[in-house]
Amino acid sequence: MDTLTPGREAGLALRHTAGAPPYNGRVDEYWVAAAWSVAPTIVIAVLFFWILRSILTFDRTERRVYSEIEAAERAKRAQAAERTPPHDS
Repeated sequence: MDTLTPGREAGLALRHTAGAPPYNGRVDEYWVAAAWSVAPTIVIAVLFFWILRSILTFDRTERRVYSEIEAAERAKRAQAAERTPPHDS
């Protein structure tokens, strides 16, 4: 049940639920509460960014290494083809 309690200034009434302490008007507590409420979202966003960046970096590195291996294999095949004489049918 909502009840009205007088605020610090005359004529100002603040609503609060029964059992909950009324807001005492301190700004620093408001910003601390706001920071704690936003912190989990920021942490999850940073974690998501870091994981996604790691995956993309891994993929880029894997593609580069794979292309280097593939180029080396093609060079080996080209050298082997040059050493063997062509087959006559």
